[in-house]
Amino acid sequence: MTILSGLASIVCHILIILIPLFIIFPNRWIFILVCLAAIVLVSIFIIYDTQMIAGGKKYGLSYDDYIIGSLLLFTVRYGY
Repeated sequence: MTILSGLASIVCHILIILIPLFIIFPNRWIFILVCLAAIVLVSIFIIYDTQMIAGGKKYGLSYDDYIIGSLLLFTVRYGY
């Protein structure tokens, strides 16, 4: 699932293009595309972070890092 970081980068670039386009041309279909891209991006980040917490591979966390894992999953990505 660490391959999803490339897909997340692509979705971020799509959002960078679509959000100003929606501001200039408010349209229902552009709004739906922006919402869909945002949902896909957040889903990718949740899957990526969950894999990093439970993965145990190159980018995985150890068993004792559960506090860091919960912070990664719930705070770091979303800026709360």
